[in-house]
Amino acid sequence: MALLKWIHISDIHLKSADEHLARYNSDVVLDALWRDIAARQQISGDLQELDFAFVTGDLAWSGADGVATDEYGQVFARLVKPLSRNAQINIRKIFVVPGNHDIARSRITPDAKSIEASLKDRDAISDLFVNPAREGDRARLFGRLGSYAEFVTRRLPHLKLDPKSLAFSKTVTKTGFNGEIRVVGLNSAWL
Repeated sequence: MALLKWIHISDIHLKSADEHLARYNSDVVLDALWRDIAARQQISGDLQELDFAFVTGDLAWSGADGVATDEYGQVFARLVKPLSRNAQINIRKIFVVPGNHDIARSRITPDAKSIEASLKDRDAISDLFVNPAREGDRARLFGRLGSYAEFVTRRLPHLKLDPKSLAFSKTVTKTGFNGEIRVVGLNSAWL
């Protein structure tokens, strides 16, 4: 039976290129990350070929309108593309999920806070997702992740985000692996 091998990266917090002090700090982290990925065979010979990469939570620093476009440009140019190259993983096998730093704080309105406060149990949350009359409420909550959604839609279209939840479900295969693999990216940052 074939082994499934993946790399998981979390909370990278990339800022815009204009914020040079933050850029310095992220360069230190990213440089070390690329060195570690290059040396992965020293950890285990089984790690030469990786099947997937998961980048979860806080891709960008702020997700803020205006700034976020550059932040997600940084995520693609300084994280996704080098990750694909250094780990030798096709971009279509890279999966991303947002974190709380991917939310545009300016879009956390009193109205959105009121919607959040109403979500006290499973039934209330289910109603938010399935009730057509709640489409406006969903838009107010998920709109705060608009820059993230635009980034994924434009740069990682294989994820095919569900516009109602900004989640994805993707079936992938691996040569030598008996069966399909289902990757589900659930978005818990919307609250």
